[in-house]
Amino acid sequence: MVSFSQQTKEELYRTETESPCCVRAEYAGLLLFGANLDRYGEDEAMLQTLNVLDENGKLCYRIATETVREECCRRALVKGAFLSAGTVIDPRKNYNLEIVTPHKELSEDMLRLLQEIGFPFRLVLRKSKYVLYLKNSEAIADFLSYIGAFQAQMEVLNVKIEKEIHNEFNRAANSETANLEKTINAAVEQIQAIMILDKMVGLDNLPDDLREVAYLRLEHKEMSLAELGTLVEPPLSKSGVNHRLKRLMKMALQES
Repeated sequence: MVSFSQQTKEELYRTETESPCCVRAEYAGLLLFGANLDRYGEDEAMLQTLNVLDENGKLCYRIATETVREECCRRALVKGAFLSAGTVIDPRKNYNLEIVTPHKELSEDMLRLLQEIGFPFRLVLRKSKYVLYLKNSEAIADFLSYIGAFQAQMEVLNVKIEKEIHNEFNRAANSETANLEKTINAAVEQIQAIMILDKMVGLDNLPDDLREVAYLRLEHKEMSLAELGTLVEPPLSKSGVNHRLKRLMKMALQES
């Protein structure tokens, strides 16, 4: 069975890096973090263009400033590093993403780069390997989006939403639990649609009636449609809330 980490890398392998400077940065990330050099050739002139050789012509395990001068090249190098030495755990089991290297200075260079970009990576020494890691679900989702693994990002977010809704429903649940799973699944689909719209068009750009319901659903994941209706100004019936949510879901389908 293909792991979540393998699926993520397969998705990344299918994405093309077009700009020549970004191709060089991605190859640099691949090589520095342990990809097989034979796959990319051993022509020293090519390696020099990747800024991965020291003054003696040997592979230098540092991130050259010239390689990551542009934001697009930073993204490409990080993508290459993850493809070469990264793993991400199935979010249904745990939240954990790692990039591993045996080279101390390289790990420190990468930590600085990732933190400058805005990711809260931490660094730890484990069995003679330097491990850069994230354990926050939102940070992991943002990182996957950053390197172009959008399907993997959505899977992490979907699982996070499901877990949050399950927890909130469990806290709020009473004896009326017969339709709990159906209600949870419907809420997950609604929230996913709202998140897509937020990303694609921005919730503040929605019509007033849809914007209000969208924000209420995000703020009150555990509420039933009838309960949400009592918070609308003026109050709305269960069918009225359902109608607006269906409109939001239809819009999200058109945007995705």
